[in-house]
Amino acid sequence: MVSIRTHRRALTEWLGDKEPMHVVLEASTVSHWVAELVEELGHEVVVVDPNRTSAVAVAGGYKKTDALDAATLAWLSSKGAIVASHRPSAELRARRRTLRLRNRLVRSRGDLVRTIRSLLAGQGYTLPRWRGLFTNRVRALGPVAVQFEPLLTLIESFDIRIREIDRQLEHEAKQDAIVRRLMTVDGVGPITATAFRVVIADPHRFKDARSVGAYVGLVPAVYSSGSAERVGHITCRGDRLLRAYLVEAAQSLLHACKKGSELRAWGLAVAARVGTRKAVVAVARKYCSIMWSMWMKETDFRRFTR
Repeated sequence: MVSIRTHRRALTEWLGDKEPMHVVLEASTVSHWVAELVEELGHEVVVVDPNRTSAVAVAGGYKKTDALDAATLAWLSSKGAIVASHRPSAELRARRRTLRLRNRLVRSRGDLVRTIRSLLAGQGYTLPRWRGLFTNRVRALGPVAVQFEPLLTLIESFDIRIREIDRQLEHEAKQDAIVRRLMTVDGVGPITATAFRVVIADPHRFKDARSVGAYVGLVPAVYSSGSAERVGHITCRGDRLLRAYLVEAAQSLLHACKKGSELRAWGLAVAARVGTRKAVVAVARKYCSIMWSMWMKETDFRRFTR
């Protein structure tokens, strides 16, 4: 076994002068650019989902090493048992990076706000949550706010960059017919619609609407053996950011949306029966089904009011 560093130069030096080969890679954060580089060097590349191959390796003795993973991939490839993973286009990957950057900025801003609130609480100051800009409310406290000025400046810079990204996403949404169609669903805005667009990428790779909810990790885990069957919490597999946006959209629909619609009425009925938390997950899963069906059938959302 040869160990090669995951650098462009190292890969080029090692593969550049070799005869065309069949290369199998596990999907990861670097697999996209590695696959493109290896293809440029004249080799055939297949990217596989590690969740589909790890079970084979674990069954061989409950070990997890790079050497065992490589041997497993080689063996599966020789048997024709490799199932290729979906590879999104460079344009969709760029839009996905923009969403992740925005999420990181929002989280970092939230961390700074909570830090300032905590430090102020230790001095006996409590800020109201929804009254004007946070930075203005802190500065209005007078001399006590001076020591927080570096953090307040950072928050303001984050606000500017987040607004810039939001404008960029809104502009891209207007140019994308699929995103515009997804935005017709109650409670779905440009960010959630864009996230669904770039993560799903190709709706034809799912056999039905239920498969989309499973792909995003919004279906309950099921353990069944013999006469025993246990249904657990949702699997939380797949893209975490898309799942968070769908849940946020579901919460907005149930608690903040003023429009009457059959989808909201259905969600409220579920909430009355099993509780709000489960209803939010159910609505988020329903979003997956609705948006996938709209995408496949090329139809806008039809609202039925009650």
